[in-house]
Amino acid sequence: MLRNRVLTGLAVIVLTALVVIIVVLLVSDFSSSAAKSTATAPPQPTSETAGGTGDALAAHKDAIQRVIAEAFNAGGVTVLETLYSGEFVAHLPPSEVDRPALTRDDLYEIVLLLREAVPDLVVSSERVIAEGDYVVVQARLRGTFASEFYDTPPTGEPVDMAFTVIHRFDAAGAIAEAWVSYDTLALRQQLGLGTGE
Repeated sequence: MLRNRVLTGLAVIVLTALVVIIVVLLVSDFSSSAAKSTATAPPQPTSETAGGTGDALAAHKDAIQRVIAEAFNAGGVTVLETLYSGEFVAHLPPSEVDRPALTRDDLYEIVLLLREAVPDLVVSSERVIAEGDYVVVQARLRGTFASEFYDTPPTGEPVDMAFTVIHRFDAAGAIAEAWVSYDTLALRQQLGLGTGE
């Protein structure tokens, strides 16, 4: 019971921090757009990567869209080796699973297992915001839980999960780090695991 309260508290802290980061990114993106529309204001560089041009931001956004389209939706996991740094680490939300972070190899495995467990998997990006070396994507995963995922038996029921990922790109333009946020309780319920109490 205490463990669940601690996990819930940590989840609230993480989600609050993510909301603050997203709001800051939205405000700075809006401010940047407003500055560009003013004729007297000089253009401001938005990234240190690729000479500080907007080209780096577009490239970062394109990389995220490629991951969604080629890896998650089409199962082409080789794109992960192309777009992710060898030292990539993804930080996961608190859960009952003792796995606070993922490497690039872990991500490779999860994509393959997820595509097998949810053969009609579709991941769609709903919002993509870029600022500096960061890209935030708010996305949705949909499909039918038709085959075992790790040790979880299939339910044959639909899965619909919203999630947010903050990606950090390194100086070489590879995805170096990510912070993942999703509703672990809703996911457990959709996988037929109950509430975890």
